[in-house]
Parts: sequence; structure tokens; C-alpha cells
Amino acid sequence: MSNLAKKSGANPGDVVRYVPATEPMVAALAIAILTILEVVFAVLFIFLLVTSGPSFHPVKWALPNGQNLAFEGNSVEVQQAEAFALGGALLTLAAILSLYRKFFLPDVMIVKKRKLKYEDLM
Repeated sequence: MSNLAKKSGANPGDVVRYVPATEPMVAALAIAILTILEVVFAVLFIFLLVTSGPSFHPVKWALPNGQNLAFEGNSVEVQQAEAFALGGALLTLAAILSLYRKFFLPDVMIVKKRKLKYEDLM
């Protein structure tokens, strides 16, 4: 193994480059607002999931245009509202993780052990 080409001065696990994260206040505020929105979507999803069963009384909401929206049993409207709440929660979580990864994690490059190629064995 000693005759194989090896980068001098770089052992596996050594840090080659370290750039600290910028951590802007705007990104922290955006993550905080998105976290509150995430909690709202999660609570809405759990509420709809628990109250849409056949053993509960139907939940009726009065809409501004004078109509009543009733969530009864496992109707299409209930499933659409649950899908909207779950989709909103997952998309909000994706946005939070993306912002966190971009602005709050440092950029670190480490040396990894090089895998042998077929040409190295010749």
C-alpha cells in the first residue's frame, strides 16, 4: 500500500476547510415564524384527525358568507382538509430545514479515505 499515490500531509479525518456559518438575524426570524406556522398546521391536522371519526359529533364551522361547513365522519372534505394540513406541515418543515442548513451549519470539508480504483491495482 505504500507505493500507492497519497496526498501528502492529509490523513483521513483531517479538516481541510472550515467556513463558519453566517447566522443572519433575518434567517433566524424566518425560522421562528415558520416554526409557529408548523405548529399551527400540526395542531390543525391532529384536530381534524381526532374529530373526524364516527364516534364524535360533527364539527360545524360558520363561514363568513353565511354557509356552514360541517366535518362529518370520513368525508371527502375532511380528507382534503387533513391532506392540506399535513402537506402544509411537511412543506413548512422542509423550508425550516433548508434555511437552517444554509445559514446555520458551517461549511466543513474533511479528508476521506480514498477507495482503490481498478487502475491502482495494475
